[in-house]
Amino acid sequence: MHAPVRGSLFLALLACLLAPGFTASAEYVPTPILEVGKPRLEDIAYSPDGRVLATLTTDWIELLDADTFEPVARFGRGGDEIEFSSDASEIAVFDGAGPARIYDADTGAVKVEIPIGRFAHAFSPDWRRLAYSDGDTVYVSAVRVWGSQAITMFASKDLENWESWTALDVPGFTFYNTSICKADDRYVISLEFLKPMEQSGGDW
Repeated sequence: MHAPVRGSLFLALLACLLAPGFTASAEYVPTPILEVGKPRLEDIAYSPDGRVLATLTTDWIELLDADTFEPVARFGRGGDEIEFSSDASEIAVFDGAGPARIYDADTGAVKVEIPIGRFAHAFSPDWRRLAYSDGDTVYVSAVRVWGSQAITMFASKDLENWESWTALDVPGFTFYNTSICKADDRYVISLEFLKPMEQSGGDW
């Protein structure tokens, strides 16, 4: 859902170059309707509904109205890659020089930091799992049943043969989204849970 951009100029074209029937000519000159100068633009991504265009620079995140290209919000820190969650409620920014950050798309607040560094990574379409690689092994953390009390780890060296084991089993807890990441010489797991209420802070 994102397209890497290198350089300081972003051209939003009035004409769609890949539209059916479009024919390029020697006289055609793209018309910029938006210029992002400094700091350097690293990546861009549309929200799933197409209403917001997120631009990621070396210094911050800026959200633009996708129709008018007017700035909507600016927050956070820079990075290398940017991605919206499937419901557009969260924005993930990956930075090779530091941890990945998950932002609340409405408030711009950091919800969680994930120390995955420069490893290959991918979110599942439902945003419930984050897979990443460490050397020649891919690791995935997940719950087998939504709201389960146990977290399961999966590992594979060829993406065909997988081994799995229970990484955490806590009676009385209901786990949902998870991710497992490497931080220096140790591993860190990020968990979302609802129960017990006195631990999660829920009041419903």
